[in-house]
Amino acid sequence: MAATMLAVALAVALAAVGVSAAPRSIHSAAPWERVDEEVRQLYEAWKSKHPPWPPRGNDDDLLRLEVFRDNLRYIDAHNAEADLGLHGFRLGLTPFADLTLEEFRGRVLGFQHSRRNDTTADDAADGRSTRFDLHSAGEP
Repeated sequence: MAATMLAVALAVALAAVGVSAAPRSIHSAAPWERVDEEVRQLYEAWKSKHPPWPPRGNDDDLLRLEVFRDNLRYIDAHNAEADLGLHGFRLGLTPFADLTLEEFRGRVLGFQHSRRNDTTADDAADGRSTRFDLHSAGEP
């Protein structure tokens, strides 16, 4: 009887060590899928803090909800990985949570300064500039 109890205790201890020593994969960190109602509530709360400008129609709002849902999935997956120690930071919702990556790059990172045409009213009719640049004049 004592030998059987010892064998069972040893088996349980080895199983516990084996489970805790098993490598964790990124896929085991995948969080649960949020239910539609929870996503809608989060989206409405997020919209109240970050109203769209210009205001959008219902069709665009449905698209924005789906983009928000995809971004929320990404945030949840990253944060689950962070909980496992795979990342040193966590993500959260920002004012850009309803933009795709391409839209974010275009609207936020894609600022294009409009260059003036080199020919202005200050230029002479023959193409020579009437402007004077001290840097190119050889100033010491």
